[in-house]
Amino acid sequence: MGKRKKKAKNSISEALEVPAGIISGFVLEIYSGKEAVLTGKLDVLELGDTVLKLKCGEHEISFGGSGLNIVYYTNDGIKISGKISSVEME
Repeated sequence: MGKRKKKAKNSISEALEVPAGIISGFVLEIYSGKEAVLTGKLDVLELGDTVLKLKCGEHEISFGGSGLNIVYYTNDGIKISGKISSVEME
């Protein structure tokens, strides 16, 4: 019997070179820069008219813009409205 070569498998996050945890467990959808829906367990760290910071697992997601408002916030996620001009992930 010949030796079998093991195939190296990369996860999606490794292939796309994104931080671990961003892909698994969270979904972020942005609609026309006016609404954003983040699905997954999260905590609100800061809420203001121009900044909204969320904690998602080990990562923080910051929304910048004007007139930012939380439409709903449940155990399953959050919906944000307003003029969203930036989204940063750390």
